[in-house]
Amino acid sequence: MTSVRDLGNDVDFIVALKKKFESNEEVGPRIVLAALIDGPGPFTGPTKLVVDSEADVTRVLDHVQPLGFEQTKITAPSGRSWCPSSPSPRTTAACG
Repeated sequence: MTSVRDLGNDVDFIVALKKKFESNEEVGPRIVLAALIDGPGPFTGPTKLVVDSEADVTRVLDHVQPLGFEQTKITAPSGRSWCPSSPSPRTTAACG
């Protein structure tokens, strides 16, 4: 295996692991980082990136994008959308 996509791991853990692989401190695949952003509730996915507003989405994206996250999956409770109605270039990458 030469590459994997990581979706939803603990941000601090996976960034540190990716750095170890890239510096050859440990042997491992190329990791494509993908953030899993979810809304609160009983069916929240396995992520610490829980948001409750459009502003929260922007805050999370501002946090993960500089860390090298190339992809984002945003889920929300039924009938809600966390993507801004007027997305900026930063949120367009995550919200399409």
